[in-house]
Amino acid sequence: MKHKTFPLCWMLLLASHLCLAQNLYIAGNGINGNGDYSLGQFDPTTCIYCEEFVLPNSLFSSGMTDVVALPNGQVLVWGAGGEFYIFDPPNPTPLVTVNLNGTNQFFAGGLLMPNGNVYISGFLLQGGNFISKLYEYNTTTNTVSEVGNLPANQFLSDLFFWNGQLYGFVTDETNVPTTYHLSLVQLGPPITLTVQETYGSVFCGAPTASITSGPNAGIYTGALDQNCSGSDLFEFDLPNNSTSLVCEILPTGYPYGLSAVPSGFPPRRLAAHARQMQAA
Repeated sequence: MKHKTFPLCWMLLLASHLCLAQNLYIAGNGINGNGDYSLGQFDPTTCIYCEEFVLPNSLFSSGMTDVVALPNGQVLVWGAGGEFYIFDPPNPTPLVTVNLNGTNQFFAGGLLMPNGNVYISGFLLQGGNFISKLYEYNTTTNTVSEVGNLPANQFLSDLFFWNGQLYGFVTDETNVPTTYHLSLVQLGPPITLTVQETYGSVFCGAPTASITSGPNAGIYTGALDQNCSGSDLFEFDLPNNSTSLVCEILPTGYPYGLSAVPSGFPPRRLAAHARQMQAA
């Protein structure tokens, strides 16, 4: 439906007319020589990106790993090393800072759960070994707690919901060689993984998010882009295990975070400019 490629030609447009019903929230870097992160809303139908604010990469000791748009209009971002921030766009000053550096915990992708909290995949370094875990960020108390361990030697990366089920991409080191799965995640206890698809080689690790209803419903990802082109956004057909190109998501560059925009998230009439890739 939206499967187009576009030349690198930008048109600047008024955000007040374009940023009213965006469906994805994106954090990407490469916007300047410092690798800072641009965050904003992206409409996968029109391929219009509305930048809301910019964050310096110095906020993250090991890079940003994901972003989640919250129903109250705020945005949660976190880094692999354990830095969590909540922002109220377009203000780049964090409302909340939680720093878990030094705890031997590392964090990857996540998503907003129906209870309003955020589930995040991660790892704990213990006794020289990495233990894959699922964590929960409580958006009311701004605390991070463990939900549980994953099966041994199976490491969860990004998560998404589809048809009421929780899915995740898994690196399975149970056997040699390592295999890579898309698995159904059942919370238990214990947490169990049911393989849905198996891949012979690792795919590029861009984030994944799903829009569960409406005209733009679908699973959006860069994680299944075998060409590692970085700025391409794909739509993932779960039953058929196939992808189709939506469009490039420049100017954000490689996506370091991808989230569905939840119901109730306010439009940004004054916070941003919009950019659209135009066909020749």
